[in-house]
Amino acid sequence: IYITIMPGVNLMTLSKKYYGHKAFWVYIFMDNRDVLPNPNNITVGKKIKISSPDPQKINSQSDVCLKKAEE
Repeated sequence: IYITIMPGVNLMTLSKKYYGHKAFWVYIFMDNRDVLPNPNNITVGKKIKISSPDPQKINSQSDVCLKKAEE
């Protein structure tokens, strides 16, 4: 899906909403590197994609997935 960044939204809040944990923000960033050169500077109004979670990488119930995302 595609979403438009609203005020007060960052990759961690999106990760928690769509993937169940803030640690998975890195996967949103990786999917949008072409439009987000810096994960700490996201422009309001920017349109980004949120990919369907790959359960082998994005599983908020898996300590292995969480650890890998945090690395």
